[in-house]
Amino acid sequence: MGVDSEGFIHIRGARTHNLRDVSVELPLGRLIGMTGVSGSGKTSLAIDTLFVEGQRRYLETLDPRIRRRLRQQAWADVDEITGLPPTISLASRTMSPGPRATLATLTEIHDLFRVVYLRAGVLHCPSCGLPVAQSTHDEILDDLCRLPERTKVMLLAQAEAEKGQSAGETLRRIAQAGYVRARINGVLIDTSEEAPTAGSSTETIVEAVIDRVMIKEGIRGRLAESLDAALRMGHGRCLATIEGQPDRHYATLRYCGPCQRHFSDPHLRTFSHFSAAGACPTCLGLGTVSNSPAHDSPTEPSLCPSCHGSRLGEIARHTFWQDQTLPDWLALSVDAALARMQSVMHAIRGDEMTVAAGAYHSLLQRNLIPDIMARLDALQRLGLGYLTLDRAANTLSGGELTRSRMATIIASGRSGFCFVLDEPSSGLHPADMHRVEEALKCLRDAGNTVVVVEHEASLLSRADWLVELGPGAGLLGGQLLASGPPEEVAAHPLSVIAPYLREVRGVSPKREETTAASSVSSAAHSESRSESPLPVMLSTGPIRLPAIKVRNVDVPGLTLQMGQLVCLTGLSGSGKTTLLMEGILPAIWRAMVDRDDQKWAARRGEAIPPPDESQCVIPEELAGVVMIGQSPPGRGWKSLPITVAGLWDIVRRIYATTRDARLRGFTPARFSPWHPEARCPVCLGQGEVALDLDFLPDLKTTCEECHGERFNPATLAIRFRGKSMGDVLRMDFAEAADFFASFERLARPLQLFRDLGLGYLKLGQPMRTVSTGEAQRIRLATYLTQPEYRGPLCFALDEPTTGLHPADVARLLDVLERLARAGHLVLVVEHHLAVIRAADRILDLGPGAGLAGGKLIADGSPDELRDIPTSLTGQALRGRSS
Repeated sequence: MGVDSEGFIHIRGARTHNLRDVSVELPLGRLIGMTGVSGSGKTSLAIDTLFVEGQRRYLETLDPRIRRRLRQQAWADVDEITGLPPTISLASRTMSPGPRATLATLTEIHDLFRVVYLRAGVLHCPSCGLPVAQSTHDEILDDLCRLPERTKVMLLAQAEAEKGQSAGETLRRIAQAGYVRARINGVLIDTSEEAPTAGSSTETIVEAVIDRVMIKEGIRGRLAESLDAALRMGHGRCLATIEGQPDRHYATLRYCGPCQRHFSDPHLRTFSHFSAAGACPTCLGLGTVSNSPAHDSPTEPSLCPSCHGSRLGEIARHTFWQDQTLPDWLALSVDAALARMQSVMHAIRGDEMTVAAGAYHSLLQRNLIPDIMARLDALQRLGLGYLTLDRAANTLSGGELTRSRMATIIASGRSGFCFVLDEPSSGLHPADMHRVEEALKCLRDAGNTVVVVEHEASLLSRADWLVELGPGAGLLGGQLLASGPPEEVAAHPLSVIAPYLREVRGVSPKREETTAASSVSSAAHSESRSESPLPVMLSTGPIRLPAIKVRNVDVPGLTLQMGQLVCLTGLSGSGKTTLLMEGILPAIWRAMVDRDDQKWAARRGEAIPPPDESQCVIPEELAGVVMIGQSPPGRGWKSLPITVAGLWDIVRRIYATTRDARLRGFTPARFSPWHPEARCPVCLGQGEVALDLDFLPDLKTTCEECHGERFNPATLAIRFRGKSMGDVLRMDFAEAADFFASFERLARPLQLFRDLGLGYLKLGQPMRTVSTGEAQRIRLATYLTQPEYRGPLCFALDEPTTGLHPADVARLLDVLERLARAGHLVLVVEHHLAVIRAADRILDLGPGAGLAGGKLIADGSPDELRDIPTSLTGQALRGRSS
């Protein structure tokens, strides 16, 4: 494997976050799974300890001037780590793609294409569409000398008029240079004659006649001298009039003769939308433009009218290689691009490419094309073949983002590293799980140590080594439960994951063992749950949807019953999220708007036309739609879980009623970390400061003034039951539920966060550090804590089990089922088999991904899907239940 597989990474006394002096040995050159209930400390060990320590060691190699600026950096709290190779994190929370990032830029495919187009691309004039000629002096000379003998040739060079110079003055300048003949607007005259007076200098083309020759033996020397003179006067351009033929325009620079248009030499920035030199000037490289004036409410952006979404400037959009522009290549799916590139490689080997690109055959064949193909192949093997190369990175799911980074690493062939990955199986259908497993083992077999934070039992069971942390979350976790090969962990009496590992291996666990494992998890979470009953809605009619055709989705009309849990399944890229977010929900929203309009029309006594088949029909009682997508509910530095949950104002009012606060005249506003009089003057209420490392990304470090508490000393001096506001922000939801148990308006919402498996989450941690699954559950809890509903709702969730341990999935399911029992419609895009099995109805899309998907393969209950042979979800249910 390239690494001594007998060696170990030794971790001694890890205390990062909630870790409790964890000491563990990780075998080098192995695939290592780290698991545990949500909040148990596995990410703290894998990323915040292992990766951060590797990052610290790398930074220690930098210039001392940079290291001095890092003295405040909050490094891993650990006694010692030995045997640690260089570390690379592929955790989605350490990757923050900007609005200009695409799949091609993430995987460096775009960078490779930039070199291809710079070296082998042929520019076509944007005005006339003809190839822009660019030749060397010798190539021009050879072209002229190949003319038949006794052909008369006249060499001319356009003499550009200087600023404010007339045609006559330009003519005199030609005469002073020693030339006796000139051509003005196609008419030959002597330079001693007066120039025509008609028109301005900008409308008059003045050309110097450099030489007139007849092609014959021995003329090459004279022609070469004349060509030199013509190119000098014409600043790299010249014109040859040939007897009996059209004029020939020559240029040693990029120049379109018919359009008289000059183009500057290209460089790599020309083909990058991250650079002002290459980005479309209309959309600035974003590919979209806003439809709303600044004072209006924002609307969905539309495709840029100039670049049509390609993000690139005019030159890049008109440079061709293999009869395609760079935007043409990037608009292809990974599968299509790989097939096309294989054809190109075959053409190169067969020497079938154009002469213009022939000089670069060796470069393309040996370096660029194989590198591009390696990255495309890695993406395809990871189940991302349905994605287009120009897909915006910020629209990728966390799992897709991690796997795209994995593809880059696999294609690069790096060896001797320690890779840390966070849930690479996220967003994958069970039928695709083998792709990630193969990729992880490919990384391992290249001589790397691969550490995976994972909950998927099927993937964990195939790892070389497992480390389980627990038994609970937050302060109740952080302990090493088990470490060893999967078969040893599966037999460990304290392991929470053990029953699920045995189930994957086909060993049915004893009922008492499963119950014991669940009780360990529940006890560790310390949740004597008193479920907050949800108000039950009256039975209502169904939602009737017309046929839906959007993107790759083409499904017939659907009827959805209220009071059901409906699960949308299918391979990654089959169209599940598109069907839900761009098909079902917009139709329901439009129907609600139409319903309200009809109510107003009825009040005015107007006739209401009956709905047609193209309209969505909803029950009168439907009160609204709650869409809970994968985007975090707040990306700014002011967004915290407690503020998103809407509970911060209640806490501030509690502190404002304390005796000390009243004596000092502190209002609730004073207890905001963003209040000028309350916040820390150094970090401005953020609790951390950013260090600018010039060529390195900024590093966030704990503020030395407030030690991360966000407030100034005067505000922190106010205490409630012995706790300051800084202490409250450091609490997790489970602690806060106990601390504020006597406040009904806080106790019930905080208990609901516990019910959703979020008891470990800190009230004051930045929302940018929250996973997509956690963000969705925060939103769900926020909606469920509303005082009352006007009627039943339609809830829509996109993969809410992301980041959840199998023992926590049941807790989420409990809440979703309570919603359905209360009369709400719950629509869930999900791959987790536990959720699929618990659904009342399954809509299974397929049969493939991308253009090969989007069809409704199966529609029914879990039991009905098991009997449908074409359903991959049904096959997965049969496999797990058998």
